[in-house]
Order: sequence, then structure tokens, then C-alpha cells
Amino acid sequence: MSPAPQNDTADTGPDASHTAETHDAHYSADGKTILSASKDGTLRLWNAQTGKPIRKIDVPGASPAAKDGWKFEVRGAILIGDGSKIAATNGAAPVHLLDSATGKPITDIPFPGGSGGQFYAPHVVATAKGLLFIAGQSTDVLAYDTNTRAVRYRLGGHEIRGSTAVAVSETAG
Repeated sequence: MSPAPQNDTADTGPDASHTAETHDAHYSADGKTILSASKDGTLRLWNAQTGKPIRKIDVPGASPAAKDGWKFEVRGAILIGDGSKIAATNGAAPVHLLDSATGKPITDIPFPGGSGGQFYAPHVVATAKGLLFIAGQSTDVLAYDTNTRAVRYRLGGHEIRGSTAVAVSETAG
């Protein structure tokens, strides 16, 4: 990557970016899009080449202005497979599965322990074929198939404080 700024054509207007801290950001599998998750309750999709915003997505149930607002901040997000789906997490709700083209909810994935605290929103990672791993303040790590919308595996036996991170190989299917 060039040491020169890659986003000097980015939109710097007041509506072009998050209005609070960014908690998470990831590239799409093809490297063309960046997804960011923010305390402001939104996700943003960005053109990785130009830095220009593509879409703003309001996450269902996210409301940073609410009492105990930290529970409703968008703490994490990941583009799944070909980038057509997004998994988004916060501290007090299930994992949200969203359509990345429209921002509309597809489904909510219940995850026990997702309301554990400010830093305990579930952590998510996905394979190229759409298997979503969810870890957090639970004794289980879930492997959720985003194509069939079903839990494929429940990997139990973790300590009561749960798994604070999860990762998969880039070659995992």
C-alpha cells in the first residue's frame, strides 16, 4: 500500500461520517469496501479506493442516547461471505443480521450473555461461505449458518466468563 493518503477524495461533509467513536472496522473479502461500526448506533459502508461513503445503516435497537446507552452502541460488525450480509453487535441485544445493499434486517440471532456489559458485546467473525461464529460472555461459541438461518454448531465448555474473541482461517469455508 502506498504511504500517500488513499482517501484524499473522501467526503468531509457533516453527514458523511460517524458522529461518535468508531468501535470496529473491516474490509470486505474483495477489498473494495470498508464497513465501520460506531457508538452513534450506525454502520457505514465506504469505498475503500476513494474513502467516499456508500451507505449509512441504522442498526435496529441501537440508541446511544438511551439510559445505559453503552448497551445500545454498535460495538462490532463484519461483512459476511460475498458482502451481501452484515452481522452487527451491541451490548444488550441479539446479533443483528442485515442486508448490506438495503440495510434492512434479515433476522436477529439470539446469543446468551450479550447483555454482559460495556465491553462484552458478542464478537463475530465469518467464513467465505457464510458461517458466522459468535463468541462473548457465554459458555458457548455459536457457529450460525447465515444461509439457512440456523445454528450449525454449539461449541460449549468455555469458562463462565465466556470467550472474549473468536477467529477463523481465511481459507475456512
